[in-house]
Amino acid sequence: MGNVEMALVQPEAVKDPSLAGDLTLQVEQAFHMPDAHVSVEISIRNSEQGVTEVHPDGTGENKNSHSPTYKEAAPVVLRKVNPEDVLIFALHTHPGKKFGLPGPKGKELGTTEWRVRDFVRRPVRAMVFNDKDANIVMEPKEGKPATLQVRVASDPFPAGWPAPQPQPTQTYPKHVMMITRGTRGDVQPFAALARGLAERLGWRITICTELRYKEYLQKVTADLPPGQIQFRPSGGDTSKKIESTVSKKAMNTSTHLMQALMLSRSEAEFFGSEGALFHWAETLKPDSLVYGFTMANIAMIISEALHIPIVGFILQPSVIPSESYTPVTPITEGMTFPGRKKIAEIRCSEGVQKNLKHMMEAPPLPGTGLHTMRKKHHLHDIPAGRTWKVLMEQKSPCVVPIHPVAFNGKPADWGDNVKLTEFIFLRDKSQQTLDAMYTDFIEKAKADGHPVVLMAFSSMPVSREEILTTAALIVEKCTPQPAVIAMMGSRPAEKIGADLEKRVEGFKARGLLLEGKAAPFGQLLPRMDCNIIHGGLGTTAESMRAGKPVLVTGILLMDQRFWAKQVTELGISPGCSHIDVFDKHCVEWVTQALDPDGEWARNARELAAKLGDSDGVRENVEAVAEFVNNPGPLMDLREPEGRMARVKSAGRNLTAKAKGVLVHPMQSLHRKGRESPPRPSGAEDKTP
Repeated sequence: MGNVEMALVQPEAVKDPSLAGDLTLQVEQAFHMPDAHVSVEISIRNSEQGVTEVHPDGTGENKNSHSPTYKEAAPVVLRKVNPEDVLIFALHTHPGKKFGLPGPKGKELGTTEWRVRDFVRRPVRAMVFNDKDANIVMEPKEGKPATLQVRVASDPFPAGWPAPQPQPTQTYPKHVMMITRGTRGDVQPFAALARGLAERLGWRITICTELRYKEYLQKVTADLPPGQIQFRPSGGDTSKKIESTVSKKAMNTSTHLMQALMLSRSEAEFFGSEGALFHWAETLKPDSLVYGFTMANIAMIISEALHIPIVGFILQPSVIPSESYTPVTPITEGMTFPGRKKIAEIRCSEGVQKNLKHMMEAPPLPGTGLHTMRKKHHLHDIPAGRTWKVLMEQKSPCVVPIHPVAFNGKPADWGDNVKLTEFIFLRDKSQQTLDAMYTDFIEKAKADGHPVVLMAFSSMPVSREEILTTAALIVEKCTPQPAVIAMMGSRPAEKIGADLEKRVEGFKARGLLLEGKAAPFGQLLPRMDCNIIHGGLGTTAESMRAGKPVLVTGILLMDQRFWAKQVTELGISPGCSHIDVFDKHCVEWVTQALDPDGEWARNARELAAKLGDSDGVRENVEAVAEFVNNPGPLMDLREPEGRMARVKSAGRNLTAKAKGVLVHPMQSLHRKGRESPPRPSGAEDKTP
């Protein structure tokens, strides 16, 4: 079951009516269904063919089985199907079948969708499903993904369609599994690292992340041999979640306590992916696992239970405990009373963050939290909220892809297990030239004597109206009068007030304002005279490399505050301000930033010279490869024990060895007296 997939529907091409043909599918077997009576519905989006329902026969071995076969089910024949059509598979419960009654179908468990041309590239597909919240449908008792196996049974195969090909069987010197979740900024550096490991070392990489990024990952790795970089779904949809009203309200709350609460929740928010990620690691048996900061607890569980070495690839280094910074960077703008500043500093401190993380990771409800996840795998408990302290105590390796100059050097209390390397950029070869709409706008503006300012907030919930209100103010009030490029990304074209609309249209007509969606920042930012950004690592790194002053505003979420502080200390920015009050500062700040002989501009040019122009791939590949090739001992998470407890624990270990069972220190001391299971077949032993 290693070759399990989930599709993200690829963009539709123009349908060629001459390619329409009959598609025959054979539903073969289901595995780990959450209910013993599940039917499969197969349909084509926007088709008049209707829905075909497939049931297991419900007798013999299939009776009350959560992994039924469909041997008796007739093939499903779909007529006049086009390769650009979308197949929809849905799972439904059937409560009445428990009592031998036909009855209506029950709730929908989950769905998955495939473009036909993608589905038929393999003779057999084993698919997992998403529920209505984008989480992977799991069998609750065993904690494994519900899977459906379907065979392409068309004979003859429709002419002009891509013929099914077996899964590539290429072998590789190393197989590394990467796990990360979040926004695109949390995924893109992993894509760059994956490409680097594949191209430079010939390794195989499996990237486990959210389904919405599958198409993006396929695009940026399309030129590599098929199967060298593969995708597995983690479940969840962060971008969809942050668009909810509640999430937007929380993220736009600028209080230090709310920021501390959100950071403390950053790992627990993704605990729902543990089952799927553990399953992929157990099935694929990678040589090493590389994880992002929100996946630290899950990575530890996988490492301990399956003996897989782990390496952190940490884009938010303030989670690593240090005296050099606080987990949340306080913003004390406008706080004149010393007591308020002190309260802000306390709320941002390591002690408060530890207590909040404990609350988030060890909730009072039974069956939830870190304790439950570890207990499920018979692992010794560790105190919630201490993840990073434990990782550092255990000398667990971490690579931080940040240039030391931009970080003011490596903190003195970081150990040798943490390496600062270099910013890493994914230079998509298909997007290395600016669209003419940008180049024409920039050239005209500068020919007319207008410096150019960029505003970019990535996927952060800053509304179009907020962006354009600030852009209009900058165009109207700053000197010399600048032209502004306002990047809207995937924001909907929401309506704005009539007065603002009139001002915006006037500026556009005069070549002073441009609304854009996306552009390669490596090409765009160096052509600006000032960059106003949200403070995420990727955009901030591109801004520093561009050699231009930087202004940080937006919702200032977690590490965005850290980078706002860094660019201020590096002398290329005046400070930062929340988007709600940015209008009080933007005219003065932008005017000063546009002075080419000003302090910020000079410092920005000097900083860019120190940072150089490396894409950071080589440096990060070398650092990760060094840890992967030299994993050292796996973690030993023993709590301090009394002498008799240590003697008993050692005795259990010796007894197991006497029986010929290889027991790793982590397992022998953490599995609460239970004998460790043998390592999965085919996996290399990592015991020192």
